[in-house]
Amino acid sequence: MFGLPHLFSLAVSTTVEFDCHGRRVASRRRGRTVRAPRMERGEEIELAGGSRYVIEELLGRGGMGHVYRARRLSDGRMVAIKVAALQPGKNYNRYLRQEAKHLMRLDHRHIIKLLEHGRLAGGRYCLALDYADGRTLDQLLNDGPMSLERAVDICQQVADALEHCHAAGLVHGDLKPANIMVCRRGGADHVCVLDFGIAGFENRGRSGPDKSSPLSVFYMSPEQMLNKPHTRKTDTYQIGLLFFECLFGCLPFKRSVEDAVQYRLRGKRLVTPRDQRLSCSRYWPSIARILRRALSQCPSTRYASAADLSADLRQLLRQIQSGP
Repeated sequence: MFGLPHLFSLAVSTTVEFDCHGRRVASRRRGRTVRAPRMERGEEIELAGGSRYVIEELLGRGGMGHVYRARRLSDGRMVAIKVAALQPGKNYNRYLRQEAKHLMRLDHRHIIKLLEHGRLAGGRYCLALDYADGRTLDQLLNDGPMSLERAVDICQQVADALEHCHAAGLVHGDLKPANIMVCRRGGADHVCVLDFGIAGFENRGRSGPDKSSPLSVFYMSPEQMLNKPHTRKTDTYQIGLLFFECLFGCLPFKRSVEDAVQYRLRGKRLVTPRDQRLSCSRYWPSIARILRRALSQCPSTRYASAADLSADLRQLLRQIQSGP
């Protein structure tokens, strides 16, 4: 089991901060920073396979590197280029190689598509991904809680994507708002799950966070904190946290890392904001049942699969859309 000091050290990779009531107040990176030579607008890069890209802009900095919007010179296609960071004692190339290996096994409308991968001239590993033009769930949640219908719809799509992962024997293990992209297609939300860098095969993949892990303590499952193997129930727990935060604009514990750890390891009772419960009182029995089952501290009483969770969310969505 990891002690609190080690879990505190992992918290610097989080992208979210909360006030004393557990509500998010900011979305910015704290603590350690990744180092990678900054690519400039107009710079051309070439992957080992020969494909050439021109950099358009920096999209973001993550726990393992930088992501850029770029244009493929052969056909003008817009892509996202993900480049591994450089940090002494850390091998982030291996995370990107692992992500490429996993994405090659997956083909789903709600999972980011890998176009190609390889090394740049300087030796850093690079992924060329389908470009998703939207906002991360992290960014959307900075505006506050979502409508019930939108929260259910987004989380149902995430569960649908994870059902496909689980069918391929993979567990994502790092579902958090920063790893969920929400685009608008045909006037509706379209979800795309990102970042499979720490994903692994069920029961024999990564067995919990190490000191270089980009995992956020706020979104770990209880078994991850206990350094146990990831299973599909790890993902259903994290989808439950996403659903809770979409509904209430906060997580089910206070702002500190210690609260996040104690909530999971001491099995504190799930408490939801009363004012938000009243706003969706018609559907509250179904919502509460889904949250209790998804966020069970004990994996044996949690949703057995993302498919089961997706089915319950889909049924709730139909109830909401059918109206009174």
